[in-house]
Formats: sequence, structure tokens, C-alpha cells
Amino acid sequence: MNISKTQLKINYWLIANKQRLKMAWVLFLIILSVFLWGINIYKWFRYAQETVKFQQSMEEIGQNFIDWQAIHSKNDFLPLEISDISFIPLGNSRYDLVAQINNPNNKWAVSRLDYRFFWEGREAGQSTFILAQEKKFLLVLNIKSDIEPKGLNLEFLEVGWKRITAKNKIPDFKSSDFAVKDISSNPSLKRISFQVKNNSAYNFWTVYFKSILYQGDKVSAVNKIPANKFLSGQERLIEIPFQGDFPYFTRAIIEPEVNILDENNFMPIKAE
Repeated sequence: MNISKTQLKINYWLIANKQRLKMAWVLFLIILSVFLWGINIYKWFRYAQETVKFQQSMEEIGQNFIDWQAIHSKNDFLPLEISDISFIPLGNSRYDLVAQINNPNNKWAVSRLDYRFFWEGREAGQSTFILAQEKKFLLVLNIKSDIEPKGLNLEFLEVGWKRITAKNKIPDFKSSDFAVKDISSNPSLKRISFQVKNNSAYNFWTVYFKSILYQGDKVSAVNKIPANKFLSGQERLIEIPFQGDFPYFTRAIIEPEVNILDENNFMPIKAE
């Protein structure tokens, strides 16, 4: 068997560097192992991260992300506000009861409001309504009581809230659409008179007018009368009489009251 010089040189080099080659091979295996372990560790780390994210996602899916508190805060209504509760003696154990209320909500009206005044085991009440952001007087007139209603209070028995939405709109109307002018008094006839014009676009079957007379900051007389078939653009002279002695007064408030929450209060065209 003939062996070439090249083969001899290769064999000689391999024998001479056997230890180095062995160390190089071991080093290669170590580097390869470290590399493979590094890949595995990285994959396990990524797996752990993704597992945590997945678990968080599953937990979030089960949670309710609707902010009900914010929705309720936006849609809830504020309670009606009560002020200036008082009574007016008429003589012969008869009294007028009066209070002022305010609806601070701009998206809620009250289509039915049952209320009562109460004092010393007695009570007297009625029903009314109140529009969104409206302030109005509540009156119970000419009630009989064997005792003076000192310590008079007012409470709401039933409040029928009506939410105003894009789908549940009410007519574009405000009480000031009934323009009042030329208020005058006739003490001998115990009455207040004034001119009022319906500047709204609507005809109404019934409009009530309240007159509240003040002596300084104190209510001294009140009354309320209806005006029927009040047409758009119409102007009328309204007279409101008073019971008892006609008081001296320093200020008079005329308050129109129109129930636009009741569609039956709008006159059809044929009824004009």
C-alpha cells in the first residue's frame, strides 16, 4: 500500500494536533449547547410573557368595561328643589298655601307631580307638572283649617319623571312665550289685570295664569285662573280676583302655566 507524502503530512498533523482538535471539538459542543440553551430559555421566557398576557386578556374579557357609574351620573336626575313655603290667612279659618319649586334638570321633566302641604296632623294637596329647568309656584287655595298652619311643610308623593331625548322630544316652548305686560291693580274690586300675548307657535286648550303678590320679600296674596282656547298670536286682557282683603303689595309676579307634556292640551287645527 503506497501512502503519499500529502497523506503522511495530514496524518502527522492530525496526530500532532489531536489534543487541540479534541479541545476545539469540545469547545464547539459547549458553544452549540449554550446557543441551543439560549434559544430554549428565550422561548420559555416568551412563552411565560405570552401566557401572562393571555391570562390578563381572558380576565379582561370577563370584566365589564362599561362605566355604569358615569352613565348613571349622566342620565340620573337631580331632585326637585323646594323653597319659600308659606301660608296666607284669608279669614274665617281659611288659608292659601304656597311654595316655590325648581327643576334643575335640563333632560328631565315631570309629567305628573303629586304633592301635599302638611302641618299639625292636617294636610292639603294637588297634582301638577314641571318642565325641564323650570321654576314654578305650587298653590293650594282656600283650604279650611281649624288651626293656623304654622310649621308648614311640603312633600312630593309621586314624581313621574319624563326623560327628554332625541326620540322623545317635547315641543319647543317656554313659559316666557306668553308675554305679560301692563300689570295693574284695582283694590276696590280686589283684582289684578294684565295683557298677555301667546308668542308661541301653538294653540292651547287651557293656559293657567298665577298671580303672586309680594310685600317686600313676603308673599301677601296668590290666585290662579284658567284661560281657555288661547291661540297662537292672540293677545288677551286677563283679570285675576283675590279672596280676603286685597293687600298692599310692592311686587307682582304673573306666572303662565302651560302643560306641554300633555299632547291633549294642544288644539287641533279644526278646533280653532
